Amino acid sequence: MPGQWGDHLGVVDLQLNNDSGSWKVASAEAEARPIYDKENKKSLAAEDTALVKVLAEDHKGTRDFVSQPVGKSDDNMYSYLALVQDDPTVQIVNNAQKAYVEHYIQGDPDLADLPVLSAAAPFKVGGAKTTRPASWKWKKASSPSATLPISISTPTRWWW
Repeated sequence: MPGQWGDHLGVVDLQLNNDSGSWKVASAEAEARPIYDKENKKSLAAEDTALVKVLAEDHKGTRDFVSQPVGKSDDNMYSYLALVQDDPTVQIVNNAQKAYVEHYIQGDPDLADLPVLSAAAPFKVGGAKTTRPASWKWKKASSPSATLPISISTPTRWWW
C-alpha cells in the first residue's frame, strides 16, 4: 500500500503495446514514493509558491465543484470490509474516474482508441476499535458532497 494519510505517492508505470490488435502490458513498475516525513511532521516536497499563485483560481473552482452533491444512493454503503471484498464505496470512485477520463479524451484522435484504466483503493476500512473514524458510511438517498472520498485530477499528460 502507498502509505497512509498522504505520506506516500503511489506511482504505477505501465508500458502498453497493441502489436496484436489488443492492448497488453509489456512491462510494469510500481513504487510508493515518500512525500511526507511522519516522524518530523514535515513535507518532503517543497511548495512552489509561483505555482500555487497561478493555480489559485482553478483550485478554488475545483473546491467549489467537488463541494456539490454528486447523487443519491439507492442503498446504504459502507467500507467496513473493503479490503476483503468488492466494495461499492471503492467502485463508485473507480466508475467516476473512468467516466471522467473517457469524457476528457472523447473526440481526440490521438487518445480516443486508447484503453481507459482506473484504479481505486479503499480510503477508510475496518471497524470501530480504532483511534480515528475508520469507515465510510452513507445512508441511502443521502447526497454526499465534499465529504465523499473522491480526489479529482485533470489528466494533463499520459505516458505509455
